[in-house]
Amino acid sequence: MPLPTTPPRCLQEFQTRLVPNASAGLTAEFVHFTSFALTCRCGNEIWRVRGNWFELAELIGPLIAVCSRCLSQQRLIDRSLDGYNAEIGDIFPEESEARDVWNCPHCRCAEGRLVASFGYQYDFDPTAPRLQDFFDCFLLAHVCLNSKQMAQVAMCDCA
Repeated sequence: MPLPTTPPRCLQEFQTRLVPNASAGLTAEFVHFTSFALTCRCGNEIWRVRGNWFELAELIGPLIAVCSRCLSQQRLIDRSLDGYNAEIGDIFPEESEARDVWNCPHCRCAEGRLVASFGYQYDFDPTAPRLQDFFDCFLLAHVCLNSKQMAQVAMCDCA
């Protein structure tokens, strides 16, 4: 079945461009994902990411992108509001504030380009309205401005 090509509403404050999944570091086995490169409304493509991670690995709160040019802050995802579970009302509370700045594991630089990817399962009607909002997995990849290396910022289940 075809995947949604419209970004989920959690990306509504961004300018988005549909990109190949390889742009997010996803291999061919991730066939049920769509990926979007993120640009600020000011035209800038360089971001810093803030969030809350448990033991520096598991995302436990909302994820925020901060534009390096205009300093606007955009919510990337908050699992209490976004994804399959939130859409069906089966939500779990998360930390309310994104506190920590994410840094590249290769060079500790915070700035880079972002690609957001969304995974889908098809146990429901693919013609349903707002299908793009019913993602069950979220992944954020960061391409460091300094090291040029790609790293995973967050991967979380939303179903």
